Amino acid sequence: MVIHKIWGCEDILVNEQEYCFKKLYIQQQYRCSIHHHEVKKETFILDSGMVLLELGNKGVASFPYELVVLSKPGDQVTILRGIDHRFTGIVDSVILEISTHDFQEDSIRSSSSSKITIEEFDVLVKSFLKD
Repeated sequence: MVIHKIWGCEDILVNEQEYCFKKLYIQQQYRCSIHHHEVKKETFILDSGMVLLELGNKGVASFPYELVVLSKPGDQVTILRGIDHRFTGIVDSVILEISTHDFQEDSIRSSSSSKITIEEFDVLVKSFLKD
């Protein structure tokens, strides 16, 4: 089942009680909401493209706490329950998501998905390319 989002779409390939497998298609210069899950634990694996992942830290108010760049196929990160996170497409990208069961009520959002301005996009790209 394909669900269209502001940032692209998610193709839910399997969503069983024990596990879920999705393909996330993220467009360049778009980002998903800042959100976390009370129940779901997720592992993201970059299939193609380049994505900036912003991570929070449970109990720490400032966001983002950490920036992670998924830049080559196979790069991966696991996000534990309760950790705020958000993806931004640096280029059009595909991420594989393997997680525990997915249900809408478990997505607690603190911002909306959006296209970011070219100025903000340039600042983001420069902030991690300088390293």
